[in-house]
Amino acid sequence: MHELFANWYSQVSPQMDSKRLDDRWKAVDAYGNALTTKKTTGVVLLASGIGDGKPTGDELRQAAKKVDTTYVSSDDALELKVLAAAVIARSLGVPSDQSDALALGYLCVSFSRKLLSQMHEDLHRLCLEYIVKEGIRIRDEGITFPPLNAKTTTELLKKQPEAPDGPTARLQMHEAVTQLLKSASEYADESSKSFARLHDLQREDSNVAFLVVSAYAFTTGEPFSEMTRAEAALIAAHELACVTKLTPVLVAHDAVLSALLKHTKGRKDLLSIREAVNGVKIEVQKRLIGTAAIVPEVMPCHFALQKAVEVNGKDVWNSAFATATGLNPDDEHPTLDLVRQAYLEGMLRTVLAS
Repeated sequence: MHELFANWYSQVSPQMDSKRLDDRWKAVDAYGNALTTKKTTGVVLLASGIGDGKPTGDELRQAAKKVDTTYVSSDDALELKVLAAAVIARSLGVPSDQSDALALGYLCVSFSRKLLSQMHEDLHRLCLEYIVKEGIRIRDEGITFPPLNAKTTTELLKKQPEAPDGPTARLQMHEAVTQLLKSASEYADESSKSFARLHDLQREDSNVAFLVVSAYAFTTGEPFSEMTRAEAALIAAHELACVTKLTPVLVAHDAVLSALLKHTKGRKDLLSIREAVNGVKIEVQKRLIGTAAIVPEVMPCHFALQKAVEVNGKDVWNSAFATATGLNPDDEHPTLDLVRQAYLEGMLRTVLAS
């Protein structure tokens, strides 16, 4: 059971007994074990109380019913929200595509929303910690090689009883050599994987370094110095997402995005989603949205691009955006916050599409 689960559940029932708490956690555990990457956005929406969490809520109720005699009723919105939050917290304990998607999804859905409760603060912190730790772990693995764990034939033979005759001695020697060869083969396989990880890591580092040094956007075929801050915002996020291959999020993403933005024309510190989308030409908008699925409440930047493309780049999509996301496209945000959001959305779409 996650250490914060009891605290979160105190919102639902301050006198929750330990057996009921254990049973509810069993439901969380069972649901988490069966969770697919495609369904993670439903968990995120339910935990945050944003959008339609009914399908996920129904599934969680059924999971609880199988392990607990007390049914979670359809109007127990708070309890279902706590269960969904617990699914996220539980999943973050073990790296996986589902964990990546849950962490990224929750960070994305929190954008421009004041989710004021201790549980939401805890979840936001856990998700941030997860993507940082995961990024560091994957990079550490990329420069770690396995130790040669093979024992010498002599050491293996010493542990065997003295052979009573020649055939037995030859058999023991054969077994020792076979074990040695097996260890050497396993070492070679692990070393090969380590070299592949190191190659991928070096390639990602090289691509990120080239992006920063050149300050050139392949999406548009022009340097960032030729763009306004509004035009560059979503393009910079897209460029960095394209070169982030190994980790759920590049640990130094803020530094890279800031480095790209500093080349742009003007020094606009605040930017709205509407300005960022309308600052991009229609042909570029189409390249930025790609083909991966878009969940409006979780991916407002990409959803705004999608709506703009549907009306051929005309500035008449704000009403549809506000209805689907619950956000105001004209709200201004610190430019780096908006660009980071677009980057996280891009990484989430990559995980969901895998």
